[in-house]
Amino acid sequence: MDITQIAQICLYGVLRGFVYSIMALGLTLIFGTMKIVNLAHGILCILGAYLAFSLIDLGLDPYFSMLLLLPLFFIIGVCLYFGIFQKTRDPNSSTVSSFGLLIAIQTLIMIIWNPTPKMAHSYFSDILVPIGVVSLSSSRIVLSALCIFTAFIVHLLLKKTWIGIAIRSTSEDAETSSIMGINVKKVNCIAFSIGLMLACLAGVAYGTNYAFDPFVGLSLSFKGFIVLTLAGIGSTLGLLVTGPFLGVIEGIVGFQLGLGWTDVISYLMIIILLITKPTGIFGGKKI
Repeated sequence: MDITQIAQICLYGVLRGFVYSIMALGLTLIFGTMKIVNLAHGILCILGAYLAFSLIDLGLDPYFSMLLLLPLFFIIGVCLYFGIFQKTRDPNSSTVSSFGLLIAIQTLIMIIWNPTPKMAHSYFSDILVPIGVVSLSSSRIVLSALCIFTAFIVHLLLKKTWIGIAIRSTSEDAETSSIMGINVKKVNCIAFSIGLMLACLAGVAYGTNYAFDPFVGLSLSFKGFIVLTLAGIGSTLGLLVTGPFLGVIEGIVGFQLGLGWTDVISYLMIIILLITKPTGIFGGKKI
């Protein structure tokens, strides 16, 4: 590889990794408060991408369509929480329910949009920005800026607001938090719904830069869990490091060994990390 190829692979990997970071951020909120392994997280990301794709026909750029989609996904989160996850309180039952939700949404997407790969074309995709020896579409720059900004906003939300303090308290000890007057159901609902908003944001960001289909969802969920495991539960800003790190590793491995090896190396990293440092690189504490 020459220096141009290395720079391109690394830069593209970093930008793709920011999408993984935002997905993992949503998973952190959900797992941290409710201890649910939400297998449907990735397909909800893809649902956001499909909705943004459909809104293009109404003249809405995918990035601007988030003004409509983010509140919609918050409402979807409230409905899913009270309709499914609040009733299945056991984490194991909730994980199985999330898998059923994944299959249901995947089937619905295939019925409405068909399985053909799609891409939500943004106005920013046509504008190229030279960065050293590499040229990037401004859509990818908007993607990275949006993901970094969102991560810092969520970090401040968790550290500086009453709802953030309640989420952190509930993640530490839900029973004690309830005794202290915190409405645990309400906090879980808000955390779950914010997690789905982050899934939507990640999905739109992914869909404007990469082709997607209904079968990408589960793979994206696993990518999010890999990034979450690397960073450690509760490390919101650490996700901004482990996401791009995974993206760069995937890029290098895919270029050198082939795309089939990217998942193999990713899961091997997780196994090694869980053996040597189970709390993650930045972990050791909850949200």
